[in-house]
Amino acid sequence: MVGRYSYVTGGNAEAEYYFPPDEFEKHLTTTASEKCGTYNMLKLTRHLFLRDGVAKKFDYYERGLYNNILPAQDPKTGCTMYHVSFQPAHFKIYSHPTEAFWCCTGTSLEDHAKYGDSIYFHSPDTLYVNLFIPSKLRWRDKAVTVTQETTFPEEETTRLTIGCDVPTNFALKIRKPFWTDAMEVRVNGELAGREEEGFIVVNREWHDGDRVEARMPMRLRVEALPHSKRWYAILHGPTLLAGKMGREGLEGVDRFRHEPIDLQDHPGPEIPAFSCTPEEMISQMKPVAGQPQTFRFGNTTLIPFYKLRNDRYSIYWEFEP
Repeated sequence: MVGRYSYVTGGNAEAEYYFPPDEFEKHLTTTASEKCGTYNMLKLTRHLFLRDGVAKKFDYYERGLYNNILPAQDPKTGCTMYHVSFQPAHFKIYSHPTEAFWCCTGTSLEDHAKYGDSIYFHSPDTLYVNLFIPSKLRWRDKAVTVTQETTFPEEETTRLTIGCDVPTNFALKIRKPFWTDAMEVRVNGELAGREEEGFIVVNREWHDGDRVEARMPMRLRVEALPHSKRWYAILHGPTLLAGKMGREGLEGVDRFRHEPIDLQDHPGPEIPAFSCTPEEMISQMKPVAGQPQTFRFGNTTLIPFYKLRNDRYSIYWEFEP
């Protein structure tokens, strides 16, 4: 599923049906990447990690969490998306508070209440840090607390403070994300740890007040639509970027409804294919001062998909072969 059947969001399928993996280009529609499918994939991923402890499982979990689950809710109303539209210049469509109670509405009651789930795992003498989310852990078996402070993914650093009444030995394993080139971990300001099977491992006697800082440099990168040489998405670190396309033609459009809205009924601006390569495009993108993970390319602003609310947007960009 992850390697052959998933969009860049971590979601899969189109209109709840699977299709041959070499036909992704035919399925850049308004009803792709159903959120419930990602909800189930994250639950499965958590169970699989409990069995094998493989770090790349949470590379996928992070992708789905930030790029399909988090973008799916309208923060003003609590209404939720069913599908992600990949048609260029389309827009988000949400459920209605009383007229559209989708399966994705139900799973959202869990999705957005359990961001604290799956940040940490443990074995008898090892603590795993798999997600970079502000949180406080009470590890009762060890009488240890861990406080994590970060604004990730808006920053590339997370900070952990250890609390314990007596010095305590255990191994701290911090996931090294696949998208970073050179992760750096410091304990009380000193470089520490070794890389081991997708984690940076620090095994030591911990004291009350020890501080761990993990820095994960982020860069712009592109990912091709599976089995395509024409369509690419742009990410910064773990974060999917969407191009803001304005609100042309959306006056009076009710986006809180039961049924999808066909793009042909509300056509947006035409988006031509790029004559440059995807790598040339990201080399020309400029960061916007004071706006984390926000970039400009020509006249287009790209922002994290989870922050986009009301504008038309494009996720996959067409490049001339």
